[in-house]
Amino acid sequence: MGTLAQWQKELETTLPDTARALVQETLSTIILSVGGIYLVWFFFVGLQRSELLQWRYWVVFIELALITSFSIKLHKSHTLLAESLWLAGIFVANILSIILFEQTQLVIFFMLLPFIAVILIDWWAGLCMELIIIAIILGF
Repeated sequence: MGTLAQWQKELETTLPDTARALVQETLSTIILSVGGIYLVWFFFVGLQRSELLQWRYWVVFIELALITSFSIKLHKSHTLLAESLWLAGIFVANILSIILFEQTQLVIFFMLLPFIAVILIDWWAGLCMELIIIAIILGF
């Protein structure tokens, strides 16, 4: 079983340019749409909340803004790294939301991560994400 870097190099050499362009365009669309939905929601909810809770929304908003912009800049040159970092950033944003807002109902957003991992990377990424989520939930 090869390393992630070897798999990325093999993927880049076997894919034709049109398929690689399609993968990169799909990645940027998913990052912008899902990241944008999260950012817009946290922005408007953060504006409407009381001063006591407002800083918590801005912590998650800044984390999401940084990871989304970094992934968009990185996805042209290092596709797999950008996908992995973005998924990790969304995962951290979900964890931060649960901890900061003390709302366990937000666990439902974890169900989207394995689907996004399968779409972006491959089935094994979705399986790994599912196992990580199960471990985190059982740990809480």
